[in-house]
Amino acid sequence: MNKKRLLIVGTLTFFLSLGGAAWGHQAMAYPFIQVPVVAVAQGQDEEDDLLPLLGMSEDKELQDALYSGQSLAMLAERHQADPLEVVDLQVKELASQLKSRFEAGLISQEQYVNHLAELREVVTQSVHTPYNII
Repeated sequence: MNKKRLLIVGTLTFFLSLGGAAWGHQAMAYPFIQVPVVAVAQGQDEEDDLLPLLGMSEDKELQDALYSGQSLAMLAERHQADPLEVVDLQVKELASQLKSRFEAGLISQEQYVNHLAELREVVTQSVHTPYNII
């Protein structure tokens, strides 16, 4: 798995696991390592859409920008793209991954519904948050 995907999925997993506790929902977080590889790999087509949307051609460009403290929203706006398109793209990909986790029996229907309900809010926050990793 590439670093960008790991960063995005790890961030989402972190916020989803905290989200239930922080907003009073019952949530049970599963360790990231329990997610089947097929669930993560299913988003390959969407990943290809992200780079052109941000005006980039290589994963390394995106990784460097994110590691230097720029948010996905900043990158989108810099390339005259609407950050909402980035949110929509990630929500679509992560909803598919949640569905795969549910179908694989890794999360209950209640957890699936709760996570899906808060997915757009969590992704929107993540897209607009710059992280200084380096």
